[in-house]
Amino acid sequence: MAGGLSVRARVAASTVITAAMFAAVVIGALSVAPARAAELRDPMRPATLRASAPAQPPANAPLKLEAVMSSPGSRVAIVDGKVVRTGDRVSGALITEITADSIRYSRGGKEQIALLPANKVTVRANPTLQAGQP
Repeated sequence: MAGGLSVRARVAASTVITAAMFAAVVIGALSVAPARAAELRDPMRPATLRASAPAQPPANAPLKLEAVMSSPGSRVAIVDGKVVRTGDRVSGALITEITADSIRYSRGGKEQIALLPANKVTVRANPTLQAGQP
């Protein structure tokens, strides 16, 4: 025991110092965690999606025709992000007709037409899949 402390005393002192350092690290990490949590974003949320409700276009803005889908005997359109049929109302307008590449609607006593964008995609039906066979 030339150094003044026995081996047992040195191990005990080392354990106390290690425990104190561990406690300091844990306390430091816990104090930073709440501040960092506000900075974290949901990894599953698309980057362009905002937490607030989407802005509605002005009531008198022209309707945006996004797609037209047809089947024998019926036609539906996607207008301003909503699926509509003839007779439906969207953004204050009454859909009066749906054609293969446009819609006719009335709003405020005026008849208007919205056309599909130029990048048209035609999808044909697959009779095999419609028959329920793989």
